[in-house]
Amino acid sequence: MGNIILWSTGDTFRQIIKISGEGDPCSSIGLWNDLIIGGYGSGHLRVYSATTGKMCVEASAHAKWITAIDVAKSTGLILSASEDTFARVWKLSSGSNVKMELVHSETIADLQLQGAKFISEDGRAFACTGYDSNEIHFFTKA
Repeated sequence: MGNIILWSTGDTFRQIIKISGEGDPCSSIGLWNDLIIGGYGSGHLRVYSATTGKMCVEASAHAKWITAIDVAKSTGLILSASEDTFARVWKLSSGSNVKMELVHSETIADLQLQGAKFISEDGRAFACTGYDSNEIHFFTKA
């Protein structure tokens, strides 16, 4: 359960890498450079090499399911949203020693977050939606 499978394309699809979810459902994924970012039902955020399938870094990012992930391609920022009411922004560094650092966190009281998206390409603004709500919450960095 929760496996991430990479396929090669062409005339036919061929499985090239299978990353084990370790029993946790993988509810959202993102890609940045040679990295795959997975958000899990356990609240973990895991980063894998797309070349080898090996885990590079892991964080206990949220207290509940991660429901959305987005990546600001130009900066390596990751946005994660969860049923725990938190949206968090992480800074990802690539290279031989991948690192991930929490750089910002927002909470929307009494709202299980279900969607999140960077509004700007560099990650300076993002929006979130929640379960059973007709509002979109916007956040911008001054």
